[in-house]
Amino acid sequence: MPKTISEPISAEKLVKRYNAGERDFHGLDLRGLDLSGECLAGINLEGANLGDIWSEDSNHMAVLEITNLNGANLDGANLRNAILRNARLGGPNSKYEGGDGPSTTLRGANLEGADLRYADLTFVDLENANLRNAKLHGANLRGANLDYANLEMANICEADFTDVDLRFVENLEKAKSMLDAKLFYAKLSEEQHIAIQKLHLRT
Repeated sequence: MPKTISEPISAEKLVKRYNAGERDFHGLDLRGLDLSGECLAGINLEGANLGDIWSEDSNHMAVLEITNLNGANLDGANLRNAILRNARLGGPNSKYEGGDGPSTTLRGANLEGADLRYADLTFVDLENANLRNAKLHGANLRGANLDYANLEMANICEADFTDVDLRFVENLEKAKSMLDAKLFYAKLSEEQHIAIQKLHLRT
């Protein structure tokens, strides 16, 4: 495993090392990088600091498919339209589950339109995150913190919300679909119960 460093690494150096075959970038300081248009599928960014990272260009979106982001700090990250299919952001050792491992934080992150289908988001902190129009089909959100997260027009069918407190989620009733979503032990307001019954009828 590469040695953890405290000095920031530039996007250019990161991509150069990735293209040379390196995949393990755990624990690095990657704050504020612009990854628009970069394909970093399969990269290991476990425990990395990606706060305020940037990827907004819808024509040149970042590809982080099958990426390990467990324990990474993504507070304030802009990953609009990014592709994160099958990415691992959560994990069984998260402190939210009573473990002593770091939790992935995406507080205030912009994930509008992001592709998070089948992503592992277990026990991830998504407070105040913008998930508008995000693709969360089949995503695992067990135990995640979604307080004040915006799910307007998000596709959350077959997503797993086991043990999630959804009472403070914004625009849950405006989600595209919640067909076959798992809500075991999830906390819902009375209004949300009514809204979800309608959402389950949508395709």
